[in-house]
Amino acid sequence: MTALRAPGKAFLCGEYAVLDGAPALVTALDAGVRVTRLPGDRGRIHSDLDPEHPLDPEAMTDGTDPPHLTLPRAVLRTLDEAQAPRAPRTDLLLESRLTRRDTKLGLGSSGAACAALCCALVHPDVSDDTVVALSLAAHDRFQGTRGSGGDVLASLHGGLLAVRHREATPLPVRPTVRFLPTHISADTRHMIRELRRWRRRHPERWAPHAHLLDALAHDAVDHAIRRDVAALAETLDRYGRAEESLTEDSGVPITTPAVLARMGAARAAGWAAKPSGAGGGDLVVAMAPPGIPSERAEQDLHQALARDGFDVLHVRVAEHGALHERRAFHRRS
Repeated sequence: MTALRAPGKAFLCGEYAVLDGAPALVTALDAGVRVTRLPGDRGRIHSDLDPEHPLDPEAMTDGTDPPHLTLPRAVLRTLDEAQAPRAPRTDLLLESRLTRRDTKLGLGSSGAACAALCCALVHPDVSDDTVVALSLAAHDRFQGTRGSGGDVLASLHGGLLAVRHREATPLPVRPTVRFLPTHISADTRHMIRELRRWRRRHPERWAPHAHLLDALAHDAVDHAIRRDVAALAETLDRYGRAEESLTEDSGVPITTPAVLARMGAARAAGWAAKPSGAGGGDLVVAMAPPGIPSERAEQDLHQALARDGFDVLHVRVAEHGALHERRAFHRRS
């Protein structure tokens, strides 16, 4: 059977600010989503969440698909509305490696799934730019709102990206980062709604936070372009402290006790630390201190985490995204 993989993602910097036009640093990770071609030509989409009940594109729906089928349905509707040329029809299996013990890890599973399905379903002669636009539109439909696009773009392109205005610029630097799971699933859409509600009520209180986050997001991208790892680590840590301040002022739980505890453990080992993504749970990203041998830095981090019973998610940067595999996937059909 032929498979196509789309990596997951993690935000390193720029969360919330990216929604107002600031850049964000987003990395693709080697845990992701896989779409496998199955025997059959009915165009059914199976999910590993419930393989026995696939999405049948010919079946009528009253808009009440079970949860595991809402994302594939959003993708199909987006492609239909755009009249996107389709690859020869085949049955597909969608599988995710972005949960652990039924807990969402915060690695962009929905963005990766939209990217993988669009790459598998759209005809290989269609341009990559069009597939990117369709993937973003499908994810917006599924989420019910227009997001930053960072998770979808990371899954499509791979590597470390600067994302701004839903466009991706590849970056050359590869800082040493580790991801610390909180084992608490966060609802990104809810977090964004709550912060937007607060800032509408208190624009004068939001303004200094917005200014600081915007400035730090720009600084982080500039440091990454210049490969200034020391300055990048300092900026990521400052961004995390700015999010702590925003949590205290707004009451929106970006830096929860579980997030703060892991940030504190990483900082005790000399690593920079901040929430990855919208916060509220999911992941903490830690960046290694410059000037310290990597083995010693890793040892210090693991010892600090072990004292509190914390663990590290074993993921690395995925250098290639779903677009890289797309045409090979169709050639193997």
